[in-house]
Amino acid sequence: MRYAWLLPIAAFAVGCMNLEVPNENQPDRTRVLATPQDIEAVIGGSFLDWWSATQKYTPSMTLSTMADEMTSSWGNFGMQDLSSEPRAAYRNSTTYTYRAFVNDPWYGCYRAISSANDGLGAIARGVKLDQEARAKAFAKFVQGIAYGWLACMFDKAFLVDETVNLEDVALGKVKLEFQPYKEVWAFARTKLLEAAQIAEQNTFTIPNTWINGLELTNRDLAALCYSFLARYEAAVARSPQERAQVNWNQILQWISKGVSKDYFAQGDGNLWWAGYLYLGQDATWTRADYKTIGIADQSNGYINWLNTPLLNRTEFVMQPDDQRIGTTLNATGGKIYFTLTGSSSFRAERGTYHFSRYYHTRFRYFRTGGATGPMPLMTVREMRLLRAEALLRTNGDLNEVASIINETRVTNGGLPPASASDGRGTPSDGNAHNPARVRDQTLWAKLKREWLFENFNITSGLAYFTRRGWGELVSGTPLHLPVPANELETLRLEVYTHGGNIGDVAPRVQANVPFTSKPITGQVAFE
Repeated sequence: MRYAWLLPIAAFAVGCMNLEVPNENQPDRTRVLATPQDIEAVIGGSFLDWWSATQKYTPSMTLSTMADEMTSSWGNFGMQDLSSEPRAAYRNSTTYTYRAFVNDPWYGCYRAISSANDGLGAIARGVKLDQEARAKAFAKFVQGIAYGWLACMFDKAFLVDETVNLEDVALGKVKLEFQPYKEVWAFARTKLLEAAQIAEQNTFTIPNTWINGLELTNRDLAALCYSFLARYEAAVARSPQERAQVNWNQILQWISKGVSKDYFAQGDGNLWWAGYLYLGQDATWTRADYKTIGIADQSNGYINWLNTPLLNRTEFVMQPDDQRIGTTLNATGGKIYFTLTGSSSFRAERGTYHFSRYYHTRFRYFRTGGATGPMPLMTVREMRLLRAEALLRTNGDLNEVASIINETRVTNGGLPPASASDGRGTPSDGNAHNPARVRDQTLWAKLKREWLFENFNITSGLAYFTRRGWGELVSGTPLHLPVPANELETLRLEVYTHGGNIGDVAPRVQANVPFTSKPITGQVAFE
């Protein structure tokens, strides 16, 4: 049983309306959250709400294609609409076939927040738990990662935690207003820091049912909090200017207190699964975009492809210098991350520029195992590469930067080692859209190759958030998404959008597959 009070948030957030009606949710919530078991159940289930909101087909598949990490011209999940060129505005409408792209993360994150808030509110009302510190730390952790996601994906959001009196909101005594993404991230930051502090000051173990298959000590949870702080602090930036202004010294401090081992949730093919790991490793559904892997091409194929008019581009076989791009299907994980395969099955009339001869196979076990097996939650490699970027941006030790790059460049890529003598370069080096800068000569350029290869589909949205901050999204790509039309219309607010030439966009440089609780299997109609 779930005890969510925040679905939809518009039900109590109508600031311009005075709802003089009894609040029937408050007494029921008090009744059903009367025991420690009730509270642990609702807090323990909150992470799955966040996972389902952010890591399944929507929004993961769409954000990856928007970032030119994966490529696909199938209509499913809005991939064709949001990744075709020239970029078009997101269709923010209650009748849009693929509105789940924004609805799922918006309402799902608030579902996670609602569960965390309900549990914390019950504790504040005096319900006693034997493991109170554990429950509070985990609930604040979920608040932090859910608001962190809202800050990264949407232009604004409501801020509500367990201190808000919902009865006053429902009666119109308290008015909730949208806050811009920077304020949303600041709010999320405080929650993650609170969670880390509680975890550092108490000893406990989180059962492996709260995050499937992952048992966490208090030290583990604190480390995850600091790594999520570092991830989101960088990811929230909307432009090269904003990413340059990020507090990189603070990120370095958080990374030093963050994860020292990889953390994985376990996919069960039922409730726990990751869309980008499942369909993202199916060559019929998606391919690896040349704008991600083309930097490894030692022929003129990629440069010629970039210099070819958009509608004349088509797939080609590269001559890669990187052993992570191979011709043998990698079924168990290892050095081959991208496998050469046959011609794309996408529809040519939608643009052969979507085509690619390569697809992602690094975590092939997840696809062949029916969406079962380890799913990355936070990896040391992601944090190490973020540390290297922070060092480059803070005039740090170039020898250390080169050493971090070489941890995978040499062993996994089979490439000559980077060195401090390569020079720092500039953040615009390694821009995959610029034929003059595709060769990885400087440390900045070599870092970007490692980032794109090692973090490929490591977690939902990361490529979109990062390439946005690097200024490497295709012109016209939305820099963030609008509040869903369902929410705006309920609040009697004007519906708006981003993308194409509307709102905040990247500057220059049908029948839907129903949402299900399980991965798509068997015969599915491609759209």
